[in-house]
Amino acid sequence: EHARREGELRSELAITEAGYQADLHATREDNVALLRATRQLQEELRREREARDMAEESFAQMSDDLSRQQHENLSLDKETHFLTRELTTAIKEKTDMVAENAKLQREKEQAQAEVARVTAEFNRLQQEKLDLEAQVQAREQAAVASEERVEKMRCSEDRCPPQEAYVAAL
Repeated sequence: EHARREGELRSELAITEAGYQADLHATREDNVALLRATRQLQEELRREREARDMAEESFAQMSDDLSRQQHENLSLDKETHFLTRELTTAIKEKTDMVAENAKLQREKEQAQAEVARVTAEFNRLQQEKLDLEAQVQAREQAAVASEERVEKMRCSEDRCPPQEAYVAAL
């Protein structure tokens, strides 16, 4: 009975050991599969971390670029404001100069009209002077002629020099 019991126990032990061996083999296969899955998950996790790190770097770069662009835009806004003010000032100055030039042109035209009027008046007075001088000369000649006639009438031959001498003296 002892031997039978030992045989049963050995048989149970062999079955149990075979079960343990099968379980151990299955556990090893499961562990290998789990190890593979763990490595695969670790590799995926590493890739995801790299992708996240690259995304964070890209985001940081984009954030820096955006900050730089905002700073440039602010600078451009300031420069645009300054240039707009300068342009507005230049346009006002140009408008003022155009108005001043128009005023000066009107004054020039008025001065030219005044010069033309004064020149016409001067020419009229010059002509009047020439006419008066001609009248004076004509009157002087008439007076001389009249004086000569009066002198001729008063003269007698003995008192007056001969006519040729008188004319020559003139």
